[in-house]
Amino acid sequence: MSEEEAEARETPHCATCRRSALEGRAHSFTRAHARHVHAEMKRLRAKVELAVRELPTPRVFTVQPGAAAEGDKGQGDEGDRAFWCPTCRISARMHARDGRLVVALAGTVQHLASPDHERSIHRYWKENHLDQGLKKNYLITPMQCNKFLTAAGLALSAFEEEEERLLKEEAELIRQQEKKRQELMSSLSEDWPGVTPLSSMDPSAQSELHASDSSGPMSTHVHKVLEKPRGNIHTGATPPWLMDDDGGGTNGGDRGGDDDTKEQRDVKAPMIGPSYEAFLHHRAQSRQTPLPPGRVGATFDRLAAASDPAWLPQFSNAWNTGRRGPQRLRHQKKRDWRGEEWENGHNGS
Repeated sequence: MSEEEAEARETPHCATCRRSALEGRAHSFTRAHARHVHAEMKRLRAKVELAVRELPTPRVFTVQPGAAAEGDKGQGDEGDRAFWCPTCRISARMHARDGRLVVALAGTVQHLASPDHERSIHRYWKENHLDQGLKKNYLITPMQCNKFLTAAGLALSAFEEEEERLLKEEAELIRQQEKKRQELMSSLSEDWPGVTPLSSMDPSAQSELHASDSSGPMSTHVHKVLEKPRGNIHTGATPPWLMDDDGGGTNGGDRGGDDDTKEQRDVKAPMIGPSYEAFLHHRAQSRQTPLPPGRVGATFDRLAAASDPAWLPQFSNAWNTGRRGPQRLRHQKKRDWRGEEWENGHNGS
């Protein structure tokens, strides 16, 4: 055996902190170890409180095979849930299951009352130097467990009896509904000649009817014949939204409006919306008021000004920006710098 392997075997491992305890025995007195122990005891205390709460009245519920439990990420169903016991270092079953019937937290109660869990509690308390007076908060006595199991057996029996009673009531309700349906079918077949139960039809008629309809063999088939066929878009009939209130078409194309009298067809339908005269009146009223004749620029002739080139300013460039005064000064300096020759050439062009 090498020296490294021997040292690794001698180094203790802390299962609570999940690392090697390099401090040796002093590791159980460190703050980090105390924090991990406190967290484990807090989680275990929550499980014990749930189990103690279920001791007086055990709950029974049913589960379907493959029904995933909440928080199990689809692994198994609610009846197969488990919890981690930090003192025993094992995964214990949370519920007790018998087929599809589950007793809530029965597995937790049995584990907390087992002798193995009690021995693990004593060892855990000794290793982590915990208060001895807190042991009872993480244990369930065997007497409490026996009372719980007795009450759970009674709860299972009562649950099965209740399920059987509900099943019988549901079966009786189905029989009553079937009896009423048979009575209704017989009364319809006697009173209405147009209603024919499928059970009384010959096999060939039943097969033809089943081929065209997905109804069951005990359904009722009502023979309905329209008195007069109505037109549709393929026969050139008027759409419903263009028909009058009496059912006739606005353009006389509906096949169903032939029976209407001439006076009914000659009645003019009320107009929808305002008339054209009302529209002209509204447009005349909404026009802007005429501008005053003495305003500035009222007598300016735009056509004459556009045809006369003298109306343009004698300075500035094609695209001028800024005020007219600085533009005029820049034009004057430019003309003085280029001289009279530039001015004569510009005027000639």
